[in-house]
Amino acid sequence: MQPQPETPLLLEYLFGESAALARQAASPRLLRWCRAFDEWLAERRRECQPATYRHSKVVWQRLLQNSRKMPWELAPADLQRHVDSLREAGYAPTSLAHELGAVRSFFRYCARHEVDPLCGPGFDPTAGVRRPKVTPYANARLLSREQVLALLAAVLQDCLLYT
Repeated sequence: MQPQPETPLLLEYLFGESAALARQAASPRLLRWCRAFDEWLAERRRECQPATYRHSKVVWQRLLQNSRKMPWELAPADLQRHVDSLREAGYAPTSLAHELGAVRSFFRYCARHEVDPLCGPGFDPTAGVRRPKVTPYANARLLSREQVLALLAAVLQDCLLYT
């Protein structure tokens, strides 16, 4: 008896517990996308920080469970609804930007490797999605005048100590 091939992660995200059964009935197109997803994740694992790799998996799982669509069926409106639902759930603009970045990364990978000719060159439904405005240091608290003076005094004292 031959060992069963591993169920692609994309199928698990799309079909949950029925992923193994879905694999048996999957179209060649879906299997191409599954292979591309696994290869993209392998590339992320090799080239990115472990947290980025894990985040990419979570982002796609959340997106596919939220949209209930195949990756090639996703449109900018679907992604905008997804981002809006995350915003309403309390996600920060920075998190939303990272979310879109992970989705865009996979679509760019697919375009680069010509995964699905039916989608056309450069297929990327994130291109039509409004980006959340990210203001650097938006939540930063500035030091008071007294704190700045105390910090400068401490630095000056350290400089005098070590000179």
